[in-house]
Amino acid sequence: MSDDGGEAPGGAGAGRPPAVLYVVDGVDDAVDTSQAQWTLSGDDLATVLAGQGVISDRTAPSCSGDLAFTDGSSVNCKASFDMEGLDGEQDLTVMAVRAPSGFDATGAPALLISIGAAPSQEALEVFTDQDNHLVGIGQGSMFGTDELSAEELAQGIQATANNDAGYAVLDAPIVVTECEGPLPAASTEPVGCDASWEHDSGAEFDVEAMGVWFVDSDPGLLVALEIGDQAGAGDEG
Repeated sequence: MSDDGGEAPGGAGAGRPPAVLYVVDGVDDAVDTSQAQWTLSGDDLATVLAGQGVISDRTAPSCSGDLAFTDGSSVNCKASFDMEGLDGEQDLTVMAVRAPSGFDATGAPALLISIGAAPSQEALEVFTDQDNHLVGIGQGSMFGTDELSAEELAQGIQATANNDAGYAVLDAPIVVTECEGPLPAASTEPVGCDASWEHDSGAEFDVEAMGVWFVDSDPGLLVALEIGDQAGAGDEG
């Protein structure tokens, strides 16, 4: 998590990808998961943020309003950090997203938090799309400082989605067949790819991936898998 370039948090210059925090564990305790379109109040959202280990207790987190689980929605918050390369109070853009949960098409409630710079409109739309389930994992302090070719990106997405140590885990492996282009270093725009379940090449779905700095880990790939309408196809049984 070192800041080799001394760049401002979340900035795309100097080769570092955007800074994010992906929160999966405990979010379902904070929301009413019986409601498909759940809402997390600003106060409850601030409480969830305060419970994250990387967020400092020097000031209490605060949020501008309630967060609704709908496509394209986000809430602005503020929180402090005490870590190299990310020190002091930061502006946060908090998004309600889905994490995979077995072969449940609805997935599990999760939060994606962009730190510093707000996400691009395309990234916001991709990662909050309710058909998309998000996976990710840190891949080393220098990941994302160089462009990934389309072939390298496909390999990276496949390795991310199939890793049992990721932020959210798929119950069946996927195969990435093709990406539409390379992923430039420190890009703030997701790149699209085609994928299928490993055991069923006919169960195809779209994938979008972007390089990010997971501030509680390392830089890596944040991957949106469009499996919300056919997650059950991953079940080999």
